[in-house]
Amino acid sequence: MNNLRRASIFFILSCCCPLVVTAQSVNTNQHGSNNERVYKATEVTQRAKILSRPQPIGNSAVENNVDGSVVLRAVLSSTGEVRDITVVEGLPFGLTEESIEAAKMIRFKPAVKDGRLVSQSVILEYNFNIYSEDEVDKKVVIIDKPEPVCTEEARANKFTGRVTVRALLMRNGEVRRIGFPAGEPPYRLAGSLKRAAQLIKFRPAEKHGRMVSQYGAVEYDLSSACK
Repeated sequence: MNNLRRASIFFILSCCCPLVVTAQSVNTNQHGSNNERVYKATEVTQRAKILSRPQPIGNSAVENNVDGSVVLRAVLSSTGEVRDITVVEGLPFGLTEESIEAAKMIRFKPAVKDGRLVSQSVILEYNFNIYSEDEVDKKVVIIDKPEPVCTEEARANKFTGRVTVRALLMRNGEVRRIGFPAGEPPYRLAGSLKRAAQLIKFRPAEKHGRMVSQYGAVEYDLSSACK
C-alpha cells in the first residue's frame, strides 16, 4: 500500500472480534439523537454488516511523521445512515476530521433484532502509519519481557494456561493499546498482564529503513508464576 494512503480501519463490533486491541463498551440503554433505541452488537440478532469502508487518505500523517489512531464512536442507524459520530481519541493535522468524513461514507446493512432493522453502536478505529507484522521489513524484536504477577485467585485455582497479549509497539518504544485477542483471562489476571506488557523493552520494527509502529503479539506462560 502506498505510504500516502497508509491508513487502516477496524470496526470493533464486539469485545471478541479478532484484531481488537481495545474495545470500548457502550451503554445498554443508549439512545440516538432521534431518541431511537441504539443496541450493542451483543444485543442484536444479526449485527450490522459493513459493505463499503472508505479510508482517509492521511497525507498529513506522512508529511508530519505522525503515527497513531483516531477512535470514533458512531451509530449505524436502522435507516442506513452513519450518525451521532463522537471523537473518543483524536490526532492533529486534520486527521481526526478526515476520519470523521471517511466514517460518514461507510455503507452498511443495518443490524436486525427480532425481525426488524435496528440501530447499532460501534467503535471505529482509523490507524495511521501503523503496520502489521507482514507489512514491515524487520519485525519488532523483544529485548526484555517482564513476567506478570499471579493473582491470589489464579494461584488458588492453579491456573496454568498461556495467555496471548496483543499490543501496539510504537516506534518511540512505548507500548499502547494492550488487549487480549482471545478474550480477557480469568481470575483477574488482565490487570497484571497489562502491567507486565507495558514494561516490555523492544527494538521497533523497520520499513524502508526507518523505524515504524507495529502491532505485535506476546505470549505469557503462567505455569511458573501461578504455582
